[in-house]
Amino acid sequence: FNYRAGDTLELYVVSINDSEIRLSKSISGADGNALMLRDAYEKKIPVAGKVTEECKGGFRVDIMKKIAFCPISQIDYKYAESPDAYVGSTFDFLITKFEEKGKNLVVSRREILKRQFAVAREKFFNKITIGDILEGRITKIMPFGAFVELEPGIEGMVHISELSWSRTNHPDEVVQRDQIIKVKILGIEPDPKKPENTKISVSIKQAQD
Repeated sequence: FNYRAGDTLELYVVSINDSEIRLSKSISGADGNALMLRDAYEKKIPVAGKVTEECKGGFRVDIMKKIAFCPISQIDYKYAESPDAYVGSTFDFLITKFEEKGKNLVVSRREILKRQFAVAREKFFNKITIGDILEGRITKIMPFGAFVELEPGIEGMVHISELSWSRTNHPDEVVQRDQIIKVKILGIEPDPKKPENTKISVSIKQAQD
C-alpha cells in the first residue's frame, strides 16, 4: 500500500520520552519482550515478523526473536498457491494466540489484510459507478467466464458472453490467467450483511473501442 500526503493512518505509540513520541504501524524490535507481545495480543496491535520457513500446515515466523506459527490459510487473503514465495519476506501480523508467556504464539497476516482491504474497498466503491472502464488482472478462468482483480481483494466477474464480440466456446480462447485487460462495469450488487461479498459484473468486449 502506498501512502500520500493527506492520507489518514492508524498508528500505535511504541515509545515516549522527553523529546518525542514514536509512532509505528506495527511493533518490531530485535529483543523478544513477552509483556510487549502480550499487549499486542490483547490490544490487537500488529507486530512485524519474518517468515523463516515452511512447516506442516503453515509457516514459522520470527517475531522479536520468538518463533510463532502462521497457518497457511492465514498468510494471505487468498489461497497460497506457492507457499515458498512467502519464505524470507517480512510482513505485519496479528497475534491470535498467546500462551506460555509468549512461548506459544499463533499469528495471522490475513486479519491485517482484511483490515486494510476494508478501508480500500470503501474508497473503491465510493469512486466507481456503472459504466466506468477500469484495468484489471485475470485471476481465475472458469467454464462460465473469468474473474478479474480490480483492486487487491476486489474482483469482478466477466460472463463468457461478455468476453468477446465473436462466439466463444471457452474463456481460455480469449483470455489467459494474469493477463492485464480493460473492463467496463455493468453492475454492482451489494451484500448488506457481508460487504466483501459484493458482486461486480464486468465486460471486456464493451470496454473495447
